[in-house]
Amino acid sequence: MEIGMPGCAPDSGGRSGTTSSAVAPPRSTLAEQVYQQLRFDIIHGVFQAGEAINEKVLAKRYHGSRTPVREAVMRLQQENLLRLVPNKGYLSATSPLSSARNLSVRVSKTFLFPKALDKE
Repeated sequence: MEIGMPGCAPDSGGRSGTTSSAVAPPRSTLAEQVYQQLRFDIIHGVFQAGEAINEKVLAKRYHGSRTPVREAVMRLQQENLLRLVPNKGYLSATSPLSSARNLSVRVSKTFLFPKALDKE
């Protein structure tokens, strides 16, 4: 009589009936999904620079609870895309795209209308 793992066929060597050695790709956590979407929204101007955002609103918007939102906003604070202001919530930082647009306009004005900048 062969002895194997309970519930396994005796000739399987103690392994369950699977023969595939492929590992499933890691699933994205809800915190990661909230982080990715919120980051995208901040960068693309969905939230205006300086706009106050609270956890409840973010949790509802991204279909999660406040815990994954907190994890996401902590990462975004480290990237300087959000800033925590006590009793107000989180403030959206200036988006890199809007900063780039402003810089582009300023550089264009410098070369096209240098005298106009003296009046600003």
